[in-house]
Amino acid sequence: MKLNPLVLCNYSATWLAAFAAKRREEKMPSPSFTLNPQMRYHDKWLKIDLQRAFSSEGLSEMWNEMVKDEEITFNGEESMNPEDFTDCFGTQKKEEPNDKERKEDEDPPSSVHQSIIESWDWGRQPDETELKDCLMVLVEDQQKLSGQLAKSTLSAQRLRQRLVILERYLISLSHSMREETYKFCWKMPSSPPRPAADNKGPRPASKSVEGLARVGSRAALSFAFAFLRRAWRSGDDADLCTELLQESLDALRALPEATLFDETTVSPVWLEVVERATKFLSDVHGNGSTKGNIPLQDQHLVLAILLELAIQRGTLSQLLYVVLLLLRLWENGTREMDNERSTQGTSAPLLSFLQRFQNIHSSKEVVVSEEDSEILTAPLSPNESFLRYLTLPQDNDLAIDLRQTAVVIMAHLDRLASPCSPPNCNSPSHKGSLQEVIAWGFWAGNFMPIGAVYTQNYKSTTLAPMLIHSLSSKKIIKLAAHPDGQHFLALSSNGEVYSWGCGDGGRLGHGDATYVEEPTVIAAFSGKQTGKQVIEIACGSTYSAAITADGELYTWGRGNYGRLGHGSSEDVTTPMLVTALKGQKVVDVSCGSGDAQTLAVTENGQVWSWGDGDYGKLGRGGSDGCKTPKLVEKLQDLDILKVCCGSQFSVALTKDGQVYTWGKGDNQRLGHGTDEHVRYPKLLDCLQGKKVVDIAVGSTHCLALTDEGEVHSWGSNDKLQHFDTLFPNKKQPKALPGLNSKHIVGISCGPGQSFAWSSCSEWSVGQRVPFVVDVCPMTFEQLDLLLRQVSEGMDGSSDWPPPQEKECMVVATLNLLRLQLHAAISNQMAPEELGLGLGSTLLNNLKQTVVMLASNAGVLNTVQSAAQAVLQSGWSVLLPNCRGKSQSTIFTASQRCLMADGGLESALDAAITAEIQDIEAKKEAQKEKEIDEQEANASTILRCRTTLDKDLINTGIYESSGKQSLPLVQLVQQLLRNIASQTIARLKDVARRISNYLEAEHVSKERSASLDLLLRFQRLLVSKLYLGVTDTETVNGYNPELLGVGSLLKKYIALLCAHIGDILPVATSIASAGRRHFAEVSRVIEGDLTGVLLPELVLSIALLLTIDAGLMQETGSIPLLAGLLEHLDRFNHLAPGHEMDEN
Repeated sequence: MKLNPLVLCNYSATWLAAFAAKRREEKMPSPSFTLNPQMRYHDKWLKIDLQRAFSSEGLSEMWNEMVKDEEITFNGEESMNPEDFTDCFGTQKKEEPNDKERKEDEDPPSSVHQSIIESWDWGRQPDETELKDCLMVLVEDQQKLSGQLAKSTLSAQRLRQRLVILERYLISLSHSMREETYKFCWKMPSSPPRPAADNKGPRPASKSVEGLARVGSRAALSFAFAFLRRAWRSGDDADLCTELLQESLDALRALPEATLFDETTVSPVWLEVVERATKFLSDVHGNGSTKGNIPLQDQHLVLAILLELAIQRGTLSQLLYVVLLLLRLWENGTREMDNERSTQGTSAPLLSFLQRFQNIHSSKEVVVSEEDSEILTAPLSPNESFLRYLTLPQDNDLAIDLRQTAVVIMAHLDRLASPCSPPNCNSPSHKGSLQEVIAWGFWAGNFMPIGAVYTQNYKSTTLAPMLIHSLSSKKIIKLAAHPDGQHFLALSSNGEVYSWGCGDGGRLGHGDATYVEEPTVIAAFSGKQTGKQVIEIACGSTYSAAITADGELYTWGRGNYGRLGHGSSEDVTTPMLVTALKGQKVVDVSCGSGDAQTLAVTENGQVWSWGDGDYGKLGRGGSDGCKTPKLVEKLQDLDILKVCCGSQFSVALTKDGQVYTWGKGDNQRLGHGTDEHVRYPKLLDCLQGKKVVDIAVGSTHCLALTDEGEVHSWGSNDKLQHFDTLFPNKKQPKALPGLNSKHIVGISCGPGQSFAWSSCSEWSVGQRVPFVVDVCPMTFEQLDLLLRQVSEGMDGSSDWPPPQEKECMVVATLNLLRLQLHAAISNQMAPEELGLGLGSTLLNNLKQTVVMLASNAGVLNTVQSAAQAVLQSGWSVLLPNCRGKSQSTIFTASQRCLMADGGLESALDAAITAEIQDIEAKKEAQKEKEIDEQEANASTILRCRTTLDKDLINTGIYESSGKQSLPLVQLVQQLLRNIASQTIARLKDVARRISNYLEAEHVSKERSASLDLLLRFQRLLVSKLYLGVTDTETVNGYNPELLGVGSLLKKYIALLCAHIGDILPVATSIASAGRRHFAEVSRVIEGDLTGVLLPELVLSIALLLTIDAGLMQETGSIPLLAGLLEHLDRFNHLAPGHEMDEN
């Protein structure tokens, strides 16, 4: 059994030396293939498992996939030879076959030295100079021969293929990094400007009225409070007290929830009244000496008023306050009972409040019917399960347990917070990429998983899309509809076309005009015998179109105005070939509405139009229509990529990202700033300087998506299709605010709606959201108090399992804490402003509790997952550094923290910035000396056989200028140490098991979260170097950022090599005992630092070396890797059959 990754590492160093040298000489033969990365496959490459390239099966599959996707193109040859891989990264130039023959004729492999030696057979004897020259020629011939033999080996072929695959992956990763922009908080469009009269300052009379109101309210409150105190103390006028409190409670219940949430719309007088009333009522339950004089009914009314005030204020901090109050009252009542069973002090008639809270719904919450709950929802959380089976009593006067009331409130808060919370990357329902769909206009809805089709009518009363069950077993890859249409098309992965909806005019293609309720396959495109593999579909308002793989265009449906292109105005009820375009390969088609026009794009970038010609929408200068396709000459040389038909107008997108519009100009739908009709295609000047990658058209409005993720809109705004303006029309294209931070990758339009969706969810939330988000010190203090109280006994040391009440409370509190931390980080709030500064008691308490719940054994899975999610979202606040007694625990609990929400990218940027500062500080006279010392230290470390504590290394490459290391570097260092320690322990366990004749331990093939994080970090680091060397021209040295990345890479390689240098000697020692030992040790190492990180790192360094050897020499990474060759060689020599590999 041979450990392929280690063999690759061992082989690479030797091959790289010759490879890099030949590149520098620029004498390399041109390849017979070219790497042509296609932008449309970038997302696919970001999702692949690059580690598959290190197995022969995975390598073949990935290479063949690239060939199939035409990302590897061959220059006139059916197959490729090993020599063809030599320079796939540099400039590629096709080499003619006769050039190869000429080269072979001119320079036979060994003709030079043979002719020299033959000349000495019968001539004079050569002198010493001639012998030396001949020897040099012989050596050069041997080098050429050795190079040709080396390139022809299977390992060399596979290594070159892996280099191509790695570069393709880095191209996609670099592309995604280029698209990243600075994040900023989503802000709703500002309110329209008020009339001039409203903008004037308040009149002096209004100030006087406000002053009088404040005086009156204070006097009234003071009198009311004094009256209540006196009455409760003396026992007189008890009925009046109860009546006053009951009327106040009834008045509050009559108001809608969160009336006082937006304090800018509430009079300061009322805010003061609420504040004073809350304080007085809180004192009633907080002062134990006076509480005994207050009738129980009044106590219950005071508590109910406090709860109603909290729900009126709508802030999370106030709701948490009343939850803590309920728990405190329950505990006090329990103590007072002296073990006697009584509900007098632990219950109150609060059912009306709970019913009211139950009816509150989040603006983002989607209510799903029971029928679709299994399809549209993830596994139930503890609080979802609790609320699902919760049944409230019908009697409003029934006393409810105060602790149970607190549990129900927290469960509802968790329910309301869930739609606003960022997705948990550990959740099974959020594996892979996440997408956020944003909709605005007359209607907005939700969209569900890829491959399933959901539908929702614009006027539907349902709150969630309904699954189309007849297509649930099909993998649907494309859908087509029209803003003004009433029918739909769906294209499956096997090329079948389904249609349903209104069938008037034969638009469904089934041969009749009947309405079809369920998707039905169109027989003309069904079955392999038809030979019509459909790849594109389109809908007009009353007709349809489809394009086959051969580029043939088929149309069917209403034929008036010649919109079908068949030369007549007759309706066609089954798909019919547009013969006028036979010989042209159609790649895109768009169908219009009303007096419809049809546009088609051919492979050569030409646009053809036919149908109704009103307002010049056919783009040929007049208003004449035509019944067969005709060329739009004005677009002939512009290389059109896509076309769209709107209501009486047309839009075209060129390959270089320019947009042309023409046709009817009403409502500024053309984007030229006027209502004038345009009868020829006209360039949109407002989008000059932008590269548009997609366009979408509604009835009278348009959207355009740029390569930077901006969404520009223009046209009619009668249904708020553009949320950045309240004017009836938007004259010219302008970017919609807030969307460029969402990583938008797609757009679409309805008749009065606009849609955009992201490639991965950039979850955003404001600083204040009713009931669930209130980012302020008081909220974090309340969450800390509540979490410590309800998590008591949840650390796994007490009886198990804990009660459901405690589980629900802890999970809800953790979820609310996570949401507050996410909101604070998203809005770039300083931790010090929230009382969470470094070293603060509040921060230490929260960190200690969360880490305990996230890492202790015996903690419920639901609680542990919620705590780990808190660390994942809020690590930058909770774990500003990783020093202290709980360092090991923190690292274990937070191993996935950097993997979510761009955390790793941000931390990497900060680490690179620190490296740049260190490099600038070392540009003095001691720079060369320090670098030499660093390399010497690293070399010593790699060759050291004794156990070494990596945390004690504080000089050279491990810390700079005496500064405290960055959290990211510390985390990487700790993760490497933990994994290395675990691997060494597993290797020793292998030896013990074999010696005791025990069965081998099962080794999971899944990578740990720690390895995933390190692999992600390593790839990001390499991609930044790749992006720098491919985008930046070297002028007078390398730019500081590139050197900073190189310095960080060197630190990482030194740390990795040091730990691998500890693992391999142990592995070699155990593996040398026998073949079974070697096989078991190999299985362990294949899933470890040596088998996962090292091969990909060596391959990445190889690729970077072939692109810019000078930069890699500048970083000093190669000598560090070379220090491992001796260990790798020693281990590989233990493999059975290694002699065959060497020969």
